[in-house]
Amino acid sequence: MRIRVLGSGAGGGVPQWNCRCAYCERVRTAPSEVRPRTHTSIAVSADGDRWLICNASPDIHHQIEAFPELLPHDGVRGTSIGAIALTGADLDQILGLLLLREDKSLRVYGTERVRSALHDGLRVLPALANYGGVAWESLTLDMDCSLADRTGAPLGLRCRAFPVAGGPPPYAGHRDQGQLGDTVGLLITDALSGATVAFVPSCGALTDQLTELLSTADCVLFDATLWTDDDITVLGVPGRTGKSMMHMPLAEPGGTLDQLRLPHGRHILIHINNTNPLLVEGGPEQRLAASRGWEVAYDGLELEL
Repeated sequence: MRIRVLGSGAGGGVPQWNCRCAYCERVRTAPSEVRPRTHTSIAVSADGDRWLICNASPDIHHQIEAFPELLPHDGVRGTSIGAIALTGADLDQILGLLLLREDKSLRVYGTERVRSALHDGLRVLPALANYGGVAWESLTLDMDCSLADRTGAPLGLRCRAFPVAGGPPPYAGHRDQGQLGDTVGLLITDALSGATVAFVPSCGALTDQLTELLSTADCVLFDATLWTDDDITVLGVPGRTGKSMMHMPLAEPGGTLDQLRLPHGRHILIHINNTNPLLVEGGPEQRLAASRGWEVAYDGLELEL
């Protein structure tokens, strides 16, 4: 199984277009110290030819250009994107679907809660129906699903969507009315080798069941949005705490680095907000994360399991 980190940043990317915080400014002036990051997305392949994209970010065009294996290989038009799987319906996770409207055979996997948000809330699916449409495939929570590409041929990958703490996107209704399936993680398995990767870009709380599941994966890419719960509020943005956005802090007591100790495999922090000091290359935050067994994702990171 091959994995490519297409993007590793949280909402707005790094730098964020309307932000002059210390880390955004360092990206602009000293990119060797703080790397630029696009919105979080990964690509996974069992054969190196056809790829599953996990979350279709607003930066999908740039991410494809930065990874030539997704470009047309034969003829004038084409793509190696076989299918797309969604962990939720937030704008950062789905706007790329609109940018891929030139494709007449999008195959998208997601939960019924995500489908409902995209169909009834944002009306993305009805809009795309005018451009060729989406072949929607429902993911049932905690059940393995064999993935197929746009032609219906097996991708050689299985996917299990599992619930994590989170809510619906703001456009879909009140955030305190979240139900199972609004936010999920994905456990992707190579059907031939049995290698597994868990992709959890958003998580508001850990449970014993979730920790047990993540402990089985060969590689875990996990939510690293904020270093502390008030990363954003210290910049003067009221009300935007980790808890209010359903993201666990990394470094506080009871946070990710404290709670999530995994026994084997590679453990990688992803979905990093522009206010997070973890962004600083070689900084004390990255050293602390490394001492707990965690790597830091960056755009273009490639893994093989």
